[in-house]
Amino acid sequence: MSVRHHPLLISANIALAQGNRLEAQRLLDTYYQEHKDAKKDPLILWLDAQTRTTRDERLEQLRFLVTTLPAEHPYSVIARETLADEDLYAAKIAPVVRRHWWNRRLGRVQVWHLGAMSFLIGILVFTVWAVRPRETPPPALTVLLAETATPLITPLPDLSTPLNVNDFTLRYSGGILQIAAVEPDSQRIVERLSPTPIAPVPGARFYALKLIFECRRAICDEPPQANLFVRLDDRTTIAARDNISMAGLEPLQPVALGRASSGWVVFEIPVSALVTYLEIHPDDLPSDQTPPVILLPK
Repeated sequence: MSVRHHPLLISANIALAQGNRLEAQRLLDTYYQEHKDAKKDPLILWLDAQTRTTRDERLEQLRFLVTTLPAEHPYSVIARETLADEDLYAAKIAPVVRRHWWNRRLGRVQVWHLGAMSFLIGILVFTVWAVRPRETPPPALTVLLAETATPLITPLPDLSTPLNVNDFTLRYSGGILQIAAVEPDSQRIVERLSPTPIAPVPGARFYALKLIFECRRAICDEPPQANLFVRLDDRTTIAARDNISMAGLEPLQPVALGRASSGWVVFEIPVSALVTYLEIHPDDLPSDQTPPVILLPK
């Protein structure tokens, strides 16, 4: 089994892309114990740099990687690009030190008084709540509540297939987009704000992708900062549906620089169609420029 397809390293990549560096580090350490001679492998050097707990340590390890690998090696190229990005973002985004509003508007004495008053009010509210008369629900209502307290819910089937995110990654101006899983015929699609499953129109199916997006701007308020389309084998493009989602799972959430968010995106496509690419249209893509794509699994 090649290094890049080892289950422990695939799991470490997914944990890392989700922002869970400690879990990624644990998985990488487990791999070390089984393969003590792999520490000089380029992929291991890259993961070792990315799982460091502080920014300074990560940058130091990336610089070590650049000096260790040949300049034309893909991981050396990515490491140099990452270091250049970090220098650029550090120059653009200066830290802003904000004082708490109560330190600006209130003195220490006033803050102490405010805390004491809040404490006394809290005691008063608790006392009123504790001595208030309790209402006993009617017996029939008590039985009804007991019968409906734990409804049985059949979970919807998870038909997804995990992917190695290293093979399905794209960097663009807004951030880094990765595909972590694919569900070609999803049976667990619901309308937003509704738990009831819905079916595609006759002759169609729901095609879902689990995405991981790392923000490379100050604030990414609409991740992945791009419009997404799937391109079919007949070169038709279909936009992601923005009014449906995976049951019980959140879509991508807004994040700030350096943070990652994961979530599902859903497309409604013909049953007979073959999906070839995920087409990404960044929000700052020039009109005369071809949008980048990620090749999707067959």
